[in-house]
Amino acid sequence: MIGSTNVNLGTVAFASGHWVDVTVLADGTGVPIAGANINLFNLETGNRLITIDNTTLASGSTRIVTDNASYRVKIYPPSTAYDTAYVIGSFRTLQDTAVTVTMPRKGVLGVGASLAGGLRLANPWPSPARGTVHFSFSGTGEGELSIVDVLGRRVATPWRGVMGQDGTAAWSTRDEAAFPSGVYFAILRSGIERSVRRVVIAN
Repeated sequence: MIGSTNVNLGTVAFASGHWVDVTVLADGTGVPIAGANINLFNLETGNRLITIDNTTLASGSTRIVTDNASYRVKIYPPSTAYDTAYVIGSFRTLQDTAVTVTMPRKGVLGVGASLAGGLRLANPWPSPARGTVHFSFSGTGEGELSIVDVLGRRVATPWRGVMGQDGTAAWSTRDEAAFPSGVYFAILRSGIERSVRRVVIAN
């Protein structure tokens, strides 16, 4: 059954369907989030894929089935304590797979709790941003902070270097080529670790 009216869609099957196990965890703490709603939007048509069991359980996980098309994945939070999460770039499955998504906490401006290896990236500010976006981060070793659009294409690299205790960076969205308004993602990388934050531009 789907929706408040309990519409019975019968058996939903795809000619080349694959299981996708989705796990949603709270940013910083790694606590499973129940009640997160997974939505897949076809990149060619813009239509939302009708899926069954697309809401996470107490374990923070659920299993859905998709076909071989490419999708934009948007995960709505169960409460206003969290912000909407996205899977970076286009999502396509050619076999059964598993995805773990970190759901960002809303309104956290300071550097958040560390990941297992100590890499930390705070929520960018201001948000939405007009002109310049500021970042705060920390970690160890060589790293870089990059900006990608919703299709996963790199559009800027505000910082690259060796991380120490705390670092800061700024991204001008109105420099040589003004960036269009919309959603972007800041990705802090160091070795195999990465931390991702959503950036909203309103130029």
